[in-house]
Parts: sequence; structure tokens; C-alpha cells
Amino acid sequence: METPKTKQKNYLGFLLLLVMIVVLPVAVAMLKWDKAPWDLRPRALTGQANLLLSADTTTTDINGQIVVLISAQLSDAALHMSGADITVLYDKNLLEVVEALPNTTAQVAGAPFTDAPIVNPAVNVDAQFNGVRIAEIANKPSPELASGTINLGKITFRAKAQGAAVIKFPADTSTMEITGIRL
Repeated sequence: METPKTKQKNYLGFLLLLVMIVVLPVAVAMLKWDKAPWDLRPRALTGQANLLLSADTTTTDINGQIVVLISAQLSDAALHMSGADITVLYDKNLLEVVEALPNTTAQVAGAPFTDAPIVNPAVNVDAQFNGVRIAEIANKPSPELASGTINLGKITFRAKAQGAAVIKFPADTSTMEITGIRL
């Protein structure tokens, strides 16, 4: 004869088995689901952001200054940027960096980024180029993250010598990253 305790144990065992049969496959399927709608972690926006440079002038005299704005244009209105780590190369024999300013709230009210943990205006790249590296992040709630075309920062150069200087992004962009989320 079954006692009430035995019935309760059998009932709990049956419930546990039922939960494992139903919940376990669902949990495994959810783990395999690459784009979970609740996953708001930033992801690299590879192929979904165009990096742009625009200079206030293309010619200057020795000791003259050239201001270059760096921006990223997101390809989808649903994308929002949470961070950027970019490098801009410049001809070190003809130019020097006067100032490298990330577009953070410390520099500009209402800027898209809150912090710039890396601002290095003198990255030695090779015999011809030095680089300016700027990494910045937006510690903001997801709906407040910037979208569209986003100003990443501004670099002011001084011309050291005559010549056709080059300012560009590296051909190998594997070390640069734009991160964000889709809202």
C-alpha cells in the first residue's frame, strides 16, 4: 500500500521529469539561438559602419593647422553605437599632432560618448606613418545611444614640412572596432 509520503515523492519525481523533458530542450535551443532578443550586449558592427574623415582644408603652409573630424556612419537606423576604438594614420615626416579630442561629455555637452580610456596621439606605425588611437565608450542606457552618423572626435595637425601629406585609416582595419546594439 502506498503511503502519502510515497505518493508525494512519486508526484515530485514525475514533475521533475516533466520539467526536464520540456524545459531542457527549450533552454538548449535558446542557448543556440544566436540573436536572442533580450541579449543587449554590445557587438562589433562589422560591415555596418562606414568610417569617415573630413578636413577643414586640404592645403596649408608650414606651421599651419589642419583640423580633421572623424565620424562613423551606421548603415541601419536601428543600430546604436556604444563604443569605438579607431586609429587614424598620418605622415609623420610632414605632420604632427597638436591635439586629439575624443567626442566625450567631458569635451562637449551632449556628446555621444561618456569616457575615452585611450587617447594616444603618437602610435608609431612604420617608417612613414604614426597613428592617433582613440577608444571611447558610452555608459548610457540603450535608448540613449547614438545612431546615424556619429562624430567620434577631432584631430588637429600642424604641418612640419612642405609636401603632400596623407591622413587615412589603416588598410588593415582588424585592430579597429565599432560596437553597438540593434534596438
